[in-house]
Amino acid sequence: MKKTLKFSVLFILLLLFSLFILKPSEVIATSTDRFVGEVKLGGDTIGIQLKTKVEVVGKYEVTTKDGKVKPWNKSNILEGDHIYSINDNIINNNDELNELVRSTTDNNLDLVLIRDDEMINTQIEVVKNANDVNSIGLYIKDHLSGIGTLTFINLKNNKYGALGHSVSDSLSTGKLYESSVRGIKKAIKGVPGEKFATLSPTEIGTIEKNNDIGIFGEYNKKNDNEIVNVVKSSYVHKGNAQIVTVLEGNIIKKYDIKIIEVEKQNSSNVKGIKFKVIDEELINTSGGIIQGMSGSPIIQDGNLIGAVSHVVVNDPLIGFGVFAEWMYYETL
Repeated sequence: MKKTLKFSVLFILLLLFSLFILKPSEVIATSTDRFVGEVKLGGDTIGIQLKTKVEVVGKYEVTTKDGKVKPWNKSNILEGDHIYSINDNIINNNDELNELVRSTTDNNLDLVLIRDDEMINTQIEVVKNANDVNSIGLYIKDHLSGIGTLTFINLKNNKYGALGHSVSDSLSTGKLYESSVRGIKKAIKGVPGEKFATLSPTEIGTIEKNNDIGIFGEYNKKNDNEIVNVVKSSYVHKGNAQIVTVLEGNIIKKYDIKIIEVEKQNSSNVKGIKFKVIDEELINTSGGIIQGMSGSPIIQDGNLIGAVSHVVVNDPLIGFGVFAEWMYYETL
């Protein structure tokens, strides 16, 4: 009788212990710990325009009434130089530069250039072109345009993450525009492919940050894409996954990939995920990862884990991605 009672008590204690360690609330807590937040999934092609420093991108001979001349011939000016000031006037954009050149009565202008973080002083001649308008014979730009892919929109604040890498160290703010893919240049080994897209004048967001892992800002367009969880980088694993992108028009589709390497990281880096494209439709259409796919979401087990950041040029089936966790923190 005593042995039977002891056995019964022991059985009840073991049962209670097993129920305690398997409580549903504890299982849920462990599952929730995998995620850092909820987002609307991207995949949309976006037009990108960023403000740049006033940069010299070329030189040309000016046609005057007396023939062609090179106003910059005796100047220390190279392509890639940034024009900091002219005659002690700080230059912020092309309009300011053009107005100063147009209105000057000087034969020469004093320029301060920035080259590799050094300031360089030089002069440039001002000449009258065939239309009797002042010219210095330089091609100048103050913005950069291109396309990329939206990665996600943070449900909490409508901030977005895109691109998965920086555009340029000299760029900071700008705008997003609607964009539509009109063609594909297929990638082959050693030759990058690319998306050809049209940029609409319709503004859909701002660019407030541009850093190593992407561009970030406010997203203003209505978006009905699916809602997914962002997974912590420590839960990303090798195996089947998908990238989300556009290959035609504005049609967002998912394409199969296989994650072949996962780098364990404690802080952000653009190459946390290495993957191989295995989707036959994507391979046949684009040859693999191409320019314009940067920022394409990478999903695994129905959750957002990363964004396409780079491609191996000699093998466009192999790509790299940045962890979505790091991009998500940039939108908080």
